[in-house]
Amino acid sequence: MTKKFAKPIEPMYASIGNGIPTGRQWTFEPKYDGVRVLAHVTSNAVALITRNGNDKAHQFPEIADALAQLARWTRRAFVVDGEIVALVKNAPARFQTLQGRMHLKGTTDIAREVTETPTALMLFDILVDGDDVLLNRPWAERRKRLQQLVMRIKRPMRVRSNVVARRIRLTPSVRGNGKAMVHRARQDG
Repeated sequence: MTKKFAKPIEPMYASIGNGIPTGRQWTFEPKYDGVRVLAHVTSNAVALITRNGNDKAHQFPEIADALAQLARWTRRAFVVDGEIVALVKNAPARFQTLQGRMHLKGTTDIAREVTETPTALMLFDILVDGDDVLLNRPWAERRKRLQQLVMRIKRPMRVRSNVVARRIRLTPSVRGNGKAMVHRARQDG
C-alpha cells in the first residue's frame, strides 16, 4: 500500500503528567474519545490501522472514501496519524456514541450507521508524504506538511470538497499555552 518499514510505525500517545509545561517550545492538542488509527492511504486503497493492528476501513467507509479522494487530489500516497470520532452537531462526541459502530460487519448495518452516527478523522500528524518519510523530522515541519495536505480539501474548485472536509479535519493546536487548551477541554465537558 505505502512504504514498508523495518518495524511497525506507531503514533505518539498522550501521557499523564503532573502539571502543564510552559514556554513557546510546547504545543498542545486536545485528546479525543475515539479510535486512534494510522491511515495508510493511496488513491485506490485505504487502511485504518488501530493500535491493535486491526483495519477499521470497513467499519468507517466514509472516512476511507474521503482519504482516498484526498490522495487522488494530491496525486500521492501518505500515512497520517489521527483519531476517528463520532460527531454530534458536527462536533466530536464522547466515545460511547462511537461504540455501536466499532465492530459492525454487515454492509447494511454499516451503511445505516454512516447516516445515523456520522464520524470524522481528527488528524494529529503526517508520517509519510509521497516518497518522503517524515518520522525523524521535527514536529513543526510535519505539522506544516499536514496543514498543506488538509488545505487541499478546502479549495473551492473541488467538487464535493465539503463532504471530504466534514470527514477529514485537522486537530487544533495551541502553542505555548497549555492552560488555554485545558480551559477549552473543560468548556467542552
